[in-house]
Amino acid sequence: MQRNSLQLITLPAIVLMMALAGPAADISAQPLPPERIPERTGVSNLALLSQSRPRRLPESHRPFRKGETLRLVYPLPQPAQEVQPYGWRYSDHRQRWRMHVGHDLIAPAATPVRAMLSGRVQLVRSISGYGLTVLLEHGRGWQTVYAHLQSTDVRVGQLVHAGDGIGRVGRSGSASTDHLHVELRRLEGRQAFALNLGLLLPQ
Repeated sequence: MQRNSLQLITLPAIVLMMALAGPAADISAQPLPPERIPERTGVSNLALLSQSRPRRLPESHRPFRKGETLRLVYPLPQPAQEVQPYGWRYSDHRQRWRMHVGHDLIAPAATPVRAMLSGRVQLVRSISGYGLTVLLEHGRGWQTVYAHLQSTDVRVGQLVHAGDGIGRVGRSGSASTDHLHVELRRLEGRQAFALNLGLLLPQ
């Protein structure tokens, strides 16, 4: 009888000690992300994958006019169901924080994707991680990227106006769900930088 009583007392005590100890002594706890989100992040120059060299855009397709403010067209016909913005993202695989250099716009598969700025198609290709991707050039070193597409509606060298259809939302590449990954980039020489387009992207 005394032995059974000891067991009844000991088990709750062990449970209480485990609760106080916390989840595995926080061995797998994520470190805090960096406090500052950089305004721009160095990225690979996707234009180097293209056989097409940047050319001067005709006046009708130049999005940058003297004295005018840069305005982007929302790349989907309706607001995204969810937005994962430019900023730090924790990688469970790498066990560290990494910069997510674009905006992920969650939308159903096959949703039409629209050009955010007028310009010329510089690249249509499947890229590791990005999946099926369209790269548009807009002059003065500016570029926009549209990734994880299901399909595309444009060809390299084609001129597009802001709002023109360029493809369909998908989950190609490393995407785990249907969404559009978009980036605003700037070339400085051969170095490309992704910029935070959060304040420029219409809601």
